[in-house]
Formats: sequence, structure tokens, C-alpha cells
Amino acid sequence: MLEAEARTGNFTRLAELRAGWLQLPDAGVRIQHVTEYEAQTLQMLDQPLRLGAIGTAIVDAYPGSLLGHMALASFYDRVGQTADATREHAAVNAIGAALQKSGDGTSANPYAAICHQRCHRLSAFSRPGRAGFDLLRHRGQSPAPQSARQPGSAKPLKTIVFDVTPTFTRLQQVHAGENGKPASLPQLLFEMARHGDSGAQTTAATQLMREELSHQTSAFRLLQQAVTDGNLYARLALAQGYLNAYNGEPEGDQRKELLNRAIEQLEQGVHAGSDIAMLELGRVYISGFAGDAKKPDGVALIQQSVALNQPAAMLVLARLYNDGDGVPKDVQKARALLLQAASMDFADGKLAYAQFQLASTPPTLDDQSRTWLQELAKAEHPNAMLMLAGIQARGIAVPKDVRAAKKLYRAVANNPAKNPELINDVVWTFTVTDEPQLRDAREALKLMDAMMASNQDANRNPAYLDTWAAAYAANGKFPRAIELQEMAVKAAKDQLSDDVVKVMSDHLAAFKRGETVTEKTP
Repeated sequence: MLEAEARTGNFTRLAELRAGWLQLPDAGVRIQHVTEYEAQTLQMLDQPLRLGAIGTAIVDAYPGSLLGHMALASFYDRVGQTADATREHAAVNAIGAALQKSGDGTSANPYAAICHQRCHRLSAFSRPGRAGFDLLRHRGQSPAPQSARQPGSAKPLKTIVFDVTPTFTRLQQVHAGENGKPASLPQLLFEMARHGDSGAQTTAATQLMREELSHQTSAFRLLQQAVTDGNLYARLALAQGYLNAYNGEPEGDQRKELLNRAIEQLEQGVHAGSDIAMLELGRVYISGFAGDAKKPDGVALIQQSVALNQPAAMLVLARLYNDGDGVPKDVQKARALLLQAASMDFADGKLAYAQFQLASTPPTLDDQSRTWLQELAKAEHPNAMLMLAGIQARGIAVPKDVRAAKKLYRAVANNPAKNPELINDVVWTFTVTDEPQLRDAREALKLMDAMMASNQDANRNPAYLDTWAAAYAANGKFPRAIELQEMAVKAAKDQLSDDVVKVMSDHLAAFKRGETVTEKTP
């Protein structure tokens, strides 16, 4: 019934059409056909004579496809079939209007869509994915081809977010196992990645890189495939993957090659006008990895990203001004940049602005920052909880409340995300604090044992080993503390500065004397 209405040009019930279409017995096959046909269509948008057959195939599979009707409108315009062209342009207008009513393209209110190829719930960086491209064209905002964009473009790329949860839910049912249990999301993503879905390839690759270093090659392969499909998010993820590998590789030709590959991907992102690529390439350059001669270029890239209102870039530039690193030292400019990022409802900006104030002499916290910090902590933002706990424990800029601080520390450590860096911070505080009510050696050791047992990468981190050793010492188990601290010192000599090695060596000497580590609450 609804399909029949759509075929007559009536799209007033597009949401119902979409929902009903997904429940068709052959929905899985139709979804696959639509995504494959749309992928082909995007490759031939400048060849209208080839769009007639494929546009018809798309609309036959799903009458509500914006891209399908756009392809037909372009074809009929080209061959001079005015009546058919008018009908298809009307369909494009009706579907486009319905899509715009479904949301506003933000993460909080995404557009509803069927398509999942490069336009699922992941932020779809423009050049956007299939549905994003269609919607921009419909609005008369067709993005320039990548080759036409200039580095440092004055206009930021627009992120458009689509919600295709119903499509994913239906595909999980389609790919159900023999027991009838719907396929898990990871299983579905890897299946879609195998069939060439660049969004799924990107998501699967980032998941692989989080899980095991041994999966790195497979992750890179998936991202390289997604990059060839024009997926900018994949390009940025691939660059980050190369940088992660670079940081873990010993000096040599292989390490240089990884850095060059990362820079190449980021340069392509900058050429496409990506403010994030500008930020990340700027970070690489100001770090000195590519040589000191590139540092001024890094500052310029960070400034370009700031000009495009990228809040994370504001934090980096603020640090440069605060330290006088590559730019004249200007604390007031640093403060203004941090406040600007915080005012954009950027959580890290709010935390950085609060940290800036707390670093002053004496430490302060204005009412706005205090409110932001408390709101973020209430929303269970772990870094905000950790910062608030620290100042509550010491009574800095807020009334001293050790009990409330300890509750926040425990909440951070027991967060389901199990962030090892945050757990390490909590354990160190519980282990070494000079505040008797906050010190809890038994809980500290329990938390650290669990984290180190479940995270093999953490066992190679000298800072974590140092904390683990201190927790054993605080519990009076000095032989184990000495064993772990010797491992920490050895790892630190390979990875960290001489100053840090000395501190860890001092801890080792203390443990050998039967002493624990105690210091002011961090």
C-alpha cells in the first residue's frame, strides 16, 4: 500500500514506508542491493546517460531512495523527457523535505535513513556518505570535489549524522544464527565490512586496533579499503593508527615509513578541508617528529583549525600561548581560547579551563567553572569526577569533603569503561596520599591487581608498574613490590626521561629499605 503510494509520487508517509520496507521478508537482500547500487551511482553522477537503468533499479528496490530519484531526474533531464524529469524532481523535493523534518543532522537529532553504507550512526564527515551527499545536493550545498578543495579552506566541513538503527536491527535479525539469536553488532559490522561497506570497515578496524596490537595489519587493510571509497573518517583513523604504530616502533626505517604514511593521510585530509586533519597534522609538526623546521607549519595548521572553530585545536593553541612554545607567550590569549572552547559546550574545554584556573597562584575556580565541573561530574564524566575529587580532598576552591572525594574516586575506578590511566590515578591516590581518611592500601591493591590481570598492555607501562609496586609496598608486601619496581625501572629506562627513571629508582631504594611512598594528595 505505502509502496504503491510512493510509486505515484506520494511521500507524505515516508517514515511509515521506511519502517514497513524494513520488515519485508526479503529486506536483507533489498538493503544489500540498494547500498551496492547507490555506491555505483555515486561513481557516475557526472555521467547522466548511465543513471537511468541504475536509478530504476534503486527505486524498484526501495521507492523512498532520494539518490535513486535524483539519478532518474538527472537521466531524464539529459535525454529531454520533460514530463518524467518533472515527476522525478518532485519526488526528490518531497523526499528531501521529509528527511529534513526527521531531524537536523546533529548527534542529538540525526536524520532518519535507510542507507547504512557510509552514513550510519558514526559521524559522517563531509565529503559525506551517500545520504549525506544527497541531502546536501538537495539543499543546493553540493560539496566541492576533494581535488578542488584548498588547504586551509575558510569553511569547515560539515558533519551530518544519520540514524540507521532500524536498518541495523533488521540486519541483525537477517543474519541471525542457527539458534535464531540475532547477530551481534560486531558480527554484523565484520560481515558488512567483508562486503565492502566503508563505514563498517572503519568501525571494525578501530575496534581491532583497540583490542590487540596483533590485529594492526588487518585493521590497516580495512581502513585502506575504506579510504579508497572516499571515507574521510577512515583516512583520519588510518593516520592515527600509523601514528600509534610509530610511537611503539624502535628507531629505524620502519618507524620513519610509518610517520610518512601518517603525514600523507593527514595532508590529504587537510587538502579536503578537514579541521581535524589540520589539528592532527599540526600536532605532529609541533611535536618535532618531522623535524624542527616543520614546527612553524604546525603552529599555522593549529591556527587554521582554530579559525574553523575546532575546540580541540583551541586547547592546543592555548597551551602554546601559555608556554610560549612557537608563539609569543600570552597567558591572556591562552585563557581566552580555553574559555572559548568551554563556551562551545566542549567537555574537554570546560575541564581545561578549570585546570587553567586551578594552576594559578593561589588556585581559584570561578562560579561558571565550578558549575561546569559539578555538572560534568554528575553526568559521570570520569575526568571531571577525578578533578572534582582531587580538589574536594584538598579543599581547594571548594569546601573540603574527603568522604565525597573518596566516593568519586571509587566511581571512577569502577566505571565500566575500565580506563587504565584513570584507574592508575585512583590507585596512586589511595596508595600514597597523606590524607588518612582517603588512604586505602587494600582497595588500591585490589583495583590494581584486577586492572593489570585484565590488560596485558598495562603490564608493559612503567608508570602503571610503579603504581602497582607502590600498592604492594603499602600493604607490607615488599618482596613483590621490589620485583615489580625493578620491572618498572627497566621499562622506564627504555621509554621515559632520566628524571622519571631517577624517581622510580628512588622508589625502588625505598622499598628495599622497607619504606612506602607518601606524598601530598595528587
